[in-house]
Amino acid sequence: MDKCPICEYRLDQCQCRFARIEHPHRAKRRKVVLDHLYLLSKSQLMHIIKLERWWSTSYTDPELNAIFDKMRAINQGGDEWKRLKFGLDRQQLVL
Repeated sequence: MDKCPICEYRLDQCQCRFARIEHPHRAKRRKVVLDHLYLLSKSQLMHIIKLERWWSTSYTDPELNAIFDKMRAINQGGDEWKRLKFGLDRQQLVL
């Protein structure tokens, strides 16, 4: 079984969902992981997508919020794209 690229636990035992990146070394690991998504396996990539949804990052900078709002509006059909791209059924897209 693959491991979480951030906490390095097995995906089914990942600590990131609840601890997020409060662990001292995970903030830097998270940045590197997000900068190099192409290195992840399909299951690791889907795991990171689920974590990002769970964390639901918000921004204090209005410009960043505007970029996020525009991305969200454009990509409302994003689940359908992921289903086609990764060959996933709808149940695998839900956290």
